[in-house]
Amino acid sequence: MSWPTAFPQPIVLKDGRVLAQLGEAGQFILRLPQNQQDTLVWRYAAALLIKASHTELPADIFMAMMQMRRALLTGGYL
Repeated sequence: MSWPTAFPQPIVLKDGRVLAQLGEAGQFILRLPQNQQDTLVWRYAAALLIKASHTELPADIFMAMMQMRRALLTGGYL
């Protein structure tokens, strides 16, 4: 697996952007202000994205997607 790996379901943000792959989600996190990136919810999302990019287990990809959704919801992006 790698960064182009697709999520089981794309994540559609309030502004219409779509995060469909691990790499897109990772880039989204990297574009956040540093103080947001440093919060637990975003750090955990980043860690799960990295783990999912190195695995072939669908459960790891699913968990990364769900944590990304949680972080986006917390941040007001969903």
